[in-house]
Amino acid sequence: MKKRMSAFTMVEILVVITILALMVGGVTLAYIASQKQASAATGLAIARSVASAAERYYSENGRYPSSSEIAGSNKDLTEAEFTTAATVLGVKASSIKGVNNKEFRLSPCNQLTNTTCSYDNISDTLPYVYYATRANNGTSDAIVSNLQGPCSVTIAADDGSSAFFIAFYSPSDKDWVLLRSSKGGVSVSGGCKFS
Repeated sequence: MKKRMSAFTMVEILVVITILALMVGGVTLAYIASQKQASAATGLAIARSVASAAERYYSENGRYPSSSEIAGSNKDLTEAEFTTAATVLGVKASSIKGVNNKEFRLSPCNQLTNTTCSYDNISDTLPYVYYATRANNGTSDAIVSNLQGPCSVTIAADDGSSAFFIAFYSPSDKDWVLLRSSKGGVSVSGGCKFS
């Protein structure tokens, strides 16, 4: 009598393959989510370091660095303006891009790796906006068009000093987080939040 060899049936093999495919899919989704959270945490840490640098600048100079000193009016930053921005805020010049005379943008990707990256729901690859105003400019409304969703920011130099905010887009939360100066008035309306 021949000894019968045991083997897997086709159905059993298909079940095992299906289970393995589901496990790989779950691990991939978890990895993507953790990458977004890590990116958000790193980006927020960079934004906080920029805010700290602006506060140090205030303690040494009696005012916050004006973004009009850093970014030229409605043009890309010159090399000298890049250097000024990097010196004032302690970031790599390669991570800063001029927007207009009131804003410049900072890329956490360039800050860390000298490469560009993109975020969900952001067409631009630079998800930071720094806005500063000087006291002698009076009250300035800054409705930041870069912010996604129903979020607007008003900044007013109401205590004789300038004020600033840094808007940071968190890809894991799909929301904007704002860091603001300790001096001056910065208020928000809509769906954005302060950190």
